[in-house]
Order: sequence, then structure tokens, then C-alpha cells
Amino acid sequence: MFTLTQAGPVASSQVFAEEFKKMNIGLVMPKKDQCDKCRAYTAGNVSETDYLDHVKRKEVARGTKEADKKRALGEECNVVTTDVQAVQLLPYLQASALYFRQKLAVHNLTSYNLATNEAACTAR
Repeated sequence: MFTLTQAGPVASSQVFAEEFKKMNIGLVMPKKDQCDKCRAYTAGNVSETDYLDHVKRKEVARGTKEADKKRALGEECNVVTTDVQAVQLLPYLQASALYFRQKLAVHNLTSYNLATNEAACTAR
């Protein structure tokens, strides 16, 4: 295992890549979620007028969220956002014949308090 210290040598990108390969890990840029309307516009299935209206409503929603966050920081209210991850089927199997026999579906619900930066994740 290659370890770096502040006073130690700096690893080259080649050493870095080799260690990642040995450890079977990698860096991946997370995918940005897009809503159905944005994806449909990209595919050419939604008119530009409908898309621009959608973008305007999205900007209004973001502005409202930011205003609510400021109110929460001023202790006028509590603001909590939530996100549900995609359903995870367990156990994870690579054999397609076994896919349809899986019985456990896990739903991850994450809640985040914008003022206190507290987060909670529950799996059901």
C-alpha cells in the first residue's frame, strides 16, 4: 500500500492510477438527475415554448427554496428537503435468471435540514 504524508513524496498520476487499479476503485463524476421534461426536450419531443416555461418555473422554485433557507437560518421556520434514491434490489445479482426471484426492495429516504445541516437517511 502506498501512503502519502505531508512531508513525504508526491505520487505521480501513474502511481495513483496503479494504486486505484490494485484496490479496484475509481473516481466517477456523479450523474446529474434530469427530469422527464428536460430529457424529452433534449430528445426533441417537447416544444421550446413548453421547455422555456418549465425552466422558468424551475428557477422560481429554486428562488423560493433559497428564500426559505434564509428564513430558516434566521430561525423563522424549519426547512427540510427530502430525496428518495432509486429502489435498490437486494441481494445484488449478476445472473439474469435470478433477477426475477429477488424479494427485497430497499427504498432510501434522505432528509436534510437546511439550517442545521443535519441529515437523516432511513431505509425501508
